[in-house]
This record gives sequence, C-alpha cells and structure tokens, in this order.
Amino acid sequence: MIYLYQSNRGGNDMKYQEYMDILKQRMVDCFDVEQDKAVGDYVFPLVATYHVENINYFLSVEIEIYGADNNIVHCVVKDHNPTIDSVSQLIEILKEERSNLIPQSKNHMSSSLCLLIVTEQAVDEGLRRFVEKFKYRWSSFLGIKGWVDFGVSIFQLSDGKWITNKESKTHEKFFIIN
Repeated sequence: MIYLYQSNRGGNDMKYQEYMDILKQRMVDCFDVEQDKAVGDYVFPLVATYHVENINYFLSVEIEIYGADNNIVHCVVKDHNPTIDSVSQLIEILKEERSNLIPQSKNHMSSSLCLLIVTEQAVDEGLRRFVEKFKYRWSSFLGIKGWVDFGVSIFQLSDGKWITNKESKTHEKFFIIN
C-alpha cells in the first residue's frame, strides 16, 4: 500500500520556515509544543506532545476502576538530503529515548511516536520504499501494559509530496498543508 500525497500548497513557493509556522499554529491548541528540544544527542527543531488520561471511578475519586493514558509525540526535523542511513539514525534515537519522550504510568495504554522529516528536494526511490514499509511497535509486557507505535513521514517542500508509513497516515491532518 502506497501513501503518497500531493499537497496543493507545496512547490517552490513553500519555504521551510513558513511550513514550520503553519505546523506550530495547528498544533499549539492541542499539543505542548517545544522548539529546539534535545532528545538524546540530537536537537529537534520542533517536538509536539499530547497526553490524555481517561479514568473511571466508582462512587468517589478514591476508588479507581479503570484508567488509560494515551500519548502522541511528533518530532520534526529538517534534512537537506535525507538518506536511508540518516533516517535510520533518527529512528534509533527515538527508539532509545522513547521512555524520556513518553511518560510511563500504571495506566499507559497506547502511544504514537512520529518522526517528520522536512526536505526541500525530492527523495530517491529507495528511501521512499524504506519509509513506506517501515513498521515498528514496542510492547510492554506483551502489550498488556501498553504499546508505542512508531511513524515516519517525509514532506518534500519542492513539490509538496508527502511520503508516509501506515502509522503516520493517521496524523496527516497536522502535516499536509492544503
């Protein structure tokens, strides 16, 4: 299955800073947006975090029946010439720093950790296939205590094309500029 989209606002008129400003504007209402956040040894220009807790009580707040925490973390980076090796390095950084980006609690249910790479030029076919086929899920106690799905996306500013894997497709409303 191929997830390749064409944005109407892409093209030579779309600049990196303009795209980042639009992303920040879209995310600021629902996400905690941080600029130039250090994650491991790497500094991401934009990291947006969303956390929601759903807790059911019985009669009073002292008697908790069920709780579920869900998290979404978007890490945005600019790469002038992304390669399979550079994307793999970024993915490994996020895998290693998963526990620092996503708070673990007794009620953790599911989380989504998405990497968005913004580039000004078109990427090669090998990288496109690598991103589309990328799939990784980290499970805690075989999924009983929750899981983290990893998503990878590339947005090409030059022609407005959007390349993504299945997990990041669910978050496209924040990234695609129409």
